Amino acid sequence: MTSPMFSTGRMARYGLPLLVLAIPMSGSSRQITEGGSVRVVLPAQWVSFSADLRRREADGDYSRGKFYRAGDGSTAVVIDSAVGPVITINNTNRKRRYSMLPELGWIEQSIPDAELGPPRQQLVLGGSSVQKLDLTIARADVYEMTTGLHHIRYAVGLNGMIIYFTDARGVVQEYTNIVLGEPPGSLFLPEFAAAAVKES
Repeated sequence: MTSPMFSTGRMARYGLPLLVLAIPMSGSSRQITEGGSVRVVLPAQWVSFSADLRRREADGDYSRGKFYRAGDGSTAVVIDSAVGPVITINNTNRKRRYSMLPELGWIEQSIPDAELGPPRQQLVLGGSSVQKLDLTIARADVYEMTTGLHHIRYAVGLNGMIIYFTDARGVVQEYTNIVLGEPPGSLFLPEFAAAAVKES
């Protein structure tokens, strides 16, 4: 990876990252509701995949990285920084969260029980407008919800994850190059994750 500007003080933003797919905002869509709500059934099991992560801050600062999710719901986020990879792992089997900053090394915390368990079974969307885009990811629909200057896109096939986000400040976060399939298990273990990232 290249090393765009990235403030390691912003690492917390990526612990539970928004997911985003780079989709033209002017893409075809069908408006479903104005001011109401839409309920969508989601996959019963966690869908495993990997994706590229890109984020632009309101001040123009730009960072990139990788996101991984396993079939047990574990996640790993690797952000490229000028001083080395910044890694956040949520390992559901161990019920532990591991965070690594190049200057500090690994920090370990427990994951609250409320954050564990199976994925939610439905998605309820409401706002000034909700649209179903002419796009599918993981063989399922993508919805866009707009409230004021906030635009959020959800991928039904990825357990309703947010795959695009922008707000009134100009912050944009997106995930591209989404690939279905189980990532290497080493990415969710701190003792192997840093080495696995270097080899990828």
